[in-house]
Amino acid sequence: MRLEIFSFAVTRQRKSCFGQIRYSDSANKILRGFAILGVLGVIAVQKCFSPAATFWNMSREVSIENRPLLVHIATVPEFFHSFFQGQLEFMVDQGFEVVLICSPGETSQGFKDWPVRYYPVSIERRISPLADIISIWRIVRVLRSIRPDIVHVHTSKAGLLGMIAAWITAIPVKIFTIHGFRWVTKEGMSRRLIKFSNRLTSSLADRVFCVSKSNLDLGIGNNICSIEKAKVVCKGSINGVDAVGRFNPEKEANRLDIRKGLGIPENSFVFGFVGRIVRDKGIKELAAAWRSIRRDFSDVHLMLVGKAESGDPVSDETLEFFEKDERVHFTGFCPDVAPYYGAMDAFVLPSYREGFPVTPLEASAMGLPVIASNIRGCADAVVDGQTGILVAPGSSSELEHSMRAILNDREMAERLGGNGRKFVLENFQPTPIWQGLTKEYKMLLKSHPSRQTGLPLFLKRVMDFIVIIPALILLFPVMAVVAILVWANLGFPVIFREKRIGEAGKPFWFLKFRTMTNEKDSEGNLFPDEERLSLLGRFFRATSLDELPQLINVLKGEMSLVGPRPLPMKYLERFSKEQRIRHTVLPGITGLTAISYRGGDRSWEEKFEYDVRYVLEWHLLLDWKILFRTFWIMGKKAILNRTGKTTSEEFRP
Repeated sequence: MRLEIFSFAVTRQRKSCFGQIRYSDSANKILRGFAILGVLGVIAVQKCFSPAATFWNMSREVSIENRPLLVHIATVPEFFHSFFQGQLEFMVDQGFEVVLICSPGETSQGFKDWPVRYYPVSIERRISPLADIISIWRIVRVLRSIRPDIVHVHTSKAGLLGMIAAWITAIPVKIFTIHGFRWVTKEGMSRRLIKFSNRLTSSLADRVFCVSKSNLDLGIGNNICSIEKAKVVCKGSINGVDAVGRFNPEKEANRLDIRKGLGIPENSFVFGFVGRIVRDKGIKELAAAWRSIRRDFSDVHLMLVGKAESGDPVSDETLEFFEKDERVHFTGFCPDVAPYYGAMDAFVLPSYREGFPVTPLEASAMGLPVIASNIRGCADAVVDGQTGILVAPGSSSELEHSMRAILNDREMAERLGGNGRKFVLENFQPTPIWQGLTKEYKMLLKSHPSRQTGLPLFLKRVMDFIVIIPALILLFPVMAVVAILVWANLGFPVIFREKRIGEAGKPFWFLKFRTMTNEKDSEGNLFPDEERLSLLGRFFRATSLDELPQLINVLKGEMSLVGPRPLPMKYLERFSKEQRIRHTVLPGITGLTAISYRGGDRSWEEKFEYDVRYVLEWHLLLDWKILFRTFWIMGKKAILNRTGKTTSEEFRP
């Protein structure tokens, strides 16, 4: 188990995974579209019964020194090349193992040189139910084989599929980063469907990162994510910008080589664009503004760094206009865009929507004046009038006016570029952002060490009800007889209540039939447990009949059928950091420790070690085996505890 334990601080609350979703008539129609995903539930149940360890052969050592396994899931490999430069190496240095999952492609070959493992899984950008189910199933297979501690998903489509797979496989920590909201520029059913998918992904996640403050506000305001789950790491951005090393104009010496390779004269002024050549990036408006600029300025060129995509295509007319213009230069996709910024004189991003665009920050780091749309995300990356110029989205006239202003006032352009570089150096250096992410990962790991989450946790609760409800009906006469015998032997009350340690260390009222008298010595102190235990109580304990009221605790959700045994609240402060892991799940009526050490000569520490192993290695089949083993023991004979008594010694570390 790759898990690093830092301290015990559990704050998880049980909520419906759809608690943040507000349904409408259209949402109900959308839900029917997702009904096919229900097939995965049946498959998942089957796969849950194929664990890596059994309760009689749990040889893996519980250790706090193992490296946590972190999985990033995105749609295409270009995403990691564009947004994760340096971050993955940093995470490896911080003690994480890193795995990437995305569609295969030419640029995925570059992962061979990175300190990561890569698993290719085809993920379609467009909605394709059959292809999406296949993708989820393939991701599930990968996650089951490597058993990660953290799954961090990105973008709408890969985020939804990856999060469903992580939920099915009970990954302890599930994180969704919202890079932007595609639904902002959509209408009708498409808009509602994308919003629903974002809500669903967020509801299944343990933490939601928004790449900018404006997107955080938009997400919370539209009920995409809850204020409890969502946050911005540092001041925003997923990776920051290395303005000292990679994006440093003083270190970039390829300006003339890049220009020469593209056929751009040495002294010409170059406007640049970096990103996907798609409609949402405002390419239509850029073409309209460029048409006027090129007519009036003969020594101005336009550089487009990126590739066209079919998912949100630019019109053929616009592409043809650019391709026929000898002063427009396409580079295609470039893994390293820093040299191309060095060959530019100004940067433009007339986008319709952005999460937190990194390209304006990269351009600013290179000392370039920036012209960008006045939209969420861009407004976080560009300070209007100080580091660049913000224009109305969709306005080619404002874009043209700003481009002319840059051309006509080179002193202003230089001032904007200088301020922009200072802005990036002060606010968006990578290391603080990486450190912030590392801190979040570690905090989530310490509060979510158990694999009792997602679909398997839901199935565990279903299993509790399947057993509990018939058991209460069938055992009610037995419970009534036991209650009468306790009343006749010990009087009222027949039920013993005590505050015990529940999930997350929270107290609950633990129920069982009374087995002891309340006899006290002359000073008013209770006699030792062994002396107060009645003959009838000894029989009840040996046969576990005194535990029957705990079926009510299970029905109320305070306990589960299987889990670590709940102990008195006074023990809470006595547990070590590692032992407190046992309290990250619901306590149980029976458990791995109960069937392994009942009647054996074992210390409290050895019992707690098995409790911790149960939490870290949990799977549904283990619960079933523990239940069957418990029934076998109860049916075969009554087994005393390790000292040969039916009472336990107090736990003292």
